[in-house]
Amino acid sequence: MGAGRIAPLRMWRLAPWSPNRLMRGGDRFESAAVLVAIAVVLTLIPFAATFGTATYTRLSDQADLDRATHTEVTAALVEDAELAPIPVTPGESAVQVRGPARAHAQWTVNGADHAGTVVVGPSAKAGQAVDIWVDTNGTPVAAPKTGGASAAVAVVTAVALWTMAAWFVSLLVLGVHWVGTKQRLMRWDREWRDLGTAPGWSVG
Repeated sequence: MGAGRIAPLRMWRLAPWSPNRLMRGGDRFESAAVLVAIAVVLTLIPFAATFGTATYTRLSDQADLDRATHTEVTAALVEDAELAPIPVTPGESAVQVRGPARAHAQWTVNGADHAGTVVVGPSAKAGQAVDIWVDTNGTPVAAPKTGGASAAVAVVTAVALWTMAAWFVSLLVLGVHWVGTKQRLMRWDREWRDLGTAPGWSVG
């Protein structure tokens, strides 16, 4: 019989409803735990999809609100871009990592002049015009998320939720298997000792 047929047959023989008299209660409990875990993991798929859909809807609504309340304006850089240093642990001798490039810029919103530091490309130079998003007070804000970005975040969130739940269920099953194996080993050790003290048996 091929290996492809042995695996399903073995799984069937280890099912909790198997008539095999050699299966003990612990074996049937472990088998039932595996089946329940599989059912739970499969059931979590639509829940994760629903959560991802809700996340996408929330992000899309927030993006629509941002586009309605925020404005894209053109700012003029008054200095060259500079990579902002990221603080490192005191005493660390490694080369300091640098963050996104920033530069001081000026822009106008509803006739009012504003100035501040904005995120730019690392090669941006003074006098260059860059597009930035600002709120009603003229303060720079992040650009609204696009539909693709919202969808990507929603998919990653749904997959991460399902993966964490599946890992948690798998750990529970492994815990059940570990406890069952430990109990079986203890039981076999006890039966082996009892066998050595039975009349007519000598285990050395």
